[in-house]
Amino acid sequence: MAAQVAETAAATAASVIQITKTGANIPSDTDEFAALRRTFVEQHWLLLPNFLDARLLELIEKKLEGAEYRVVDRETGVELRPID
Repeated sequence: MAAQVAETAAATAASVIQITKTGANIPSDTDEFAALRRTFVEQHWLLLPNFLDARLLELIEKKLEGAEYRVVDRETGVELRPID
């Protein structure tokens, strides 16, 4: 178990997959990408620190804070949907 946690920490700490305002940054290092894939196959999840670029996250937060919402009641549950 400790080895698996260590591998997960190594794979996530080295993660450079990031979405920015100009596009996606995906690691070109095949060993790094293979480690991420292996972790996902084993655990069915990945921790991707800084997945959203700070400027993009700030823009999203500003848009969400300024939006008006309406309640949508569906058979599967209730959701808040931004009004365009």
